[in-house]
Amino acid sequence: GIMAILIRLGGMKFAYGLLSLIVPYFYIFSPKARRAAAEYWKIRSPQMSFWQRQWRIINQFYIFAQILVDRVAQGLAKAPLFVSSRQGNIEAVRSSLEHGRGLILVGAHFGGWDIAAAMIKIRNLGRRLHMVVFEGGAVYQHSAVNSEDEGSKILWQNGKDLPIFQFKEILARGEI
Repeated sequence: GIMAILIRLGGMKFAYGLLSLIVPYFYIFSPKARRAAAEYWKIRSPQMSFWQRQWRIINQFYIFAQILVDRVAQGLAKAPLFVSSRQGNIEAVRSSLEHGRGLILVGAHFGGWDIAAAMIKIRNLGRRLHMVVFEGGAVYQHSAVNSEDEGSKILWQNGKDLPIFQFKEILARGEI
């Protein structure tokens, strides 16, 4: 999309700078998101004044927008752009895979699944990656997982079938 073009032309700092224009626009023209964030901050920090809450909401939107830019940038990159502060986690994944054991990684964090998949692929940690992605009730395929070429699969969750049964079949076949 347009953010990918802007990142290619101007870099990450340029894209982050543009968020200074995009986030206030989103704040003004997305009343549902603003109200939901205001409710969160009222519960989380009831001592905050109205104006303190509004500043927190804008900051929260900016951080979420940065995550979206990061996701696009990592999708464009051929090498890891981000360093894990928990390097031991990468070593645990590597060790398990080197010993012929598979892994089931479960995550439900905003922006985390596609960046995690990119890190696994870029670091050559595994050739078989099976992903179930729940995001707003929909499932998205990401370019970090090439489902046919590398033996990786995205398990499509349609709201009716439970992915646990798909995982059970994968485990029975010895794919993980």
